[in-house]
Amino acid sequence: MSDIGFADVSIENLTINRTIRATNSAIRDEILGLPIASSVEDKGEDVLEKIIQETLSGLSKFSDGSDFIVPQHTHLVQGKAA
Repeated sequence: MSDIGFADVSIENLTINRTIRATNSAIRDEILGLPIASSVEDKGEDVLEKIIQETLSGLSKFSDGSDFIVPQHTHLVQGKAA
């Protein structure tokens, strides 16, 4: 970032717990919010439903009541204007 005018740049790795409702409709919304949504929709409702069921099953280890608590890794980049 120093090449675009920032100094004292730091990068911190973070893990943020993301809460997702453990329901068909919530997982459907997540899938249809992805950049590949139109490709999934083109395959039809049966394929989408199978993906939803496989996703619910795959997320079961993150189950916490009626939610999934899923750790997501991210980076926090901070810098000061030079």
